[in-house]
Amino acid sequence: MIIQGEFFQIIPVNEHSLLFDLKLLYEIKGKNPRSEYKDAGYGLTLESAIKKCVQYAISKKYETLSLKEYVDEFKNAQKELERILQQDPIRVSVPLKN
Repeated sequence: MIIQGEFFQIIPVNEHSLLFDLKLLYEIKGKNPRSEYKDAGYGLTLESAIKKCVQYAISKKYETLSLKEYVDEFKNAQKELERILQQDPIRVSVPLKN
């Protein structure tokens, strides 16, 4: 199972683990511009993986921020995520093997 977002993939370490690997989508420039997922963390808790995604989203949006601006952006991003999670019940669909 992969938890897929607009710019990230959160992948369980294995089917029995509560730890996750994180991949973030980077824009590769040069002769052949493209988007590519790169490893951003191994063996993270889900909470840590989400926090890293929030940090990445903020860093892509701003080049320079004061500490207060950063903390405000981080809190706003977390609130937005909580709002989304409250709207949509978590559903996991796993095909059964015969």
